Amino acid sequence: MACFVRLLGAPSVRTDDGRYEPAPSRGSALAYHVAYRGGWVDRGEVCALLWPDSDESRARASLRQVLHGLRAEPWTVGLEIERGRLRWPVDTDVSGDGESPRIDAANGSLTLLDGFRLPDAPAFEAWLDLERAAVVERWRAAVQDAAHEAIETGRPDEAIRALAPGLRHDPLDEPLVRLHLRACRDAGRGQEAWTRYQAFARRLAAELGLEPAPETFALVGDLADE
Repeated sequence: MACFVRLLGAPSVRTDDGRYEPAPSRGSALAYHVAYRGGWVDRGEVCALLWPDSDESRARASLRQVLHGLRAEPWTVGLEIERGRLRWPVDTDVSGDGESPRIDAANGSLTLLDGFRLPDAPAFEAWLDLERAAVVERWRAAVQDAAHEAIETGRPDEAIRALAPGLRHDPLDEPLVRLHLRACRDAGRGQEAWTRYQAFARRLAAELGLEPAPETFALVGDLADE
């Protein structure tokens, strides 16, 4: 049976039988964590994440109980449980490990497990905060790399398209703004570059009380009098 786990935005699980939105619990937290990791996860690591204040024997007993409950859930299709490790090799919209992480923000959100809270498991929440930031940074780096490659290979219009979601997410990301200005110039879209620069400068001043860096202005300075 096919299974897809949405980790960006409000989390959910889709199987051949339907769509599920498991309520926040140690069970759903464990499942989402393992799906995000992609590969095998050591049981001891899971215990430290979900029961950091329990001794090892009690934590492992709690883990066995949670796993017993997960086995009975209709949405944990393909969950693999071995004596010392776990994995859930399902398709997701984001991967946590690997040299080329895949991040599909097609639903418009970059927030990992948006709205998911587990106040009685602070170690899990701390991990989630770190991974939320890491997902955004990996996605941003992928946008920047794609745009830079397109510019360097003479495809400025493609670079502009690649940069659009990054600038929607953070209009004050100055390195991305500079790439957009450069791509517009290369594409012969000087007016668009100047308009983008002006909007960026106004917002930067209003929200942060800052001015664009000199290297940013240098990309459009000669357009000011056009």
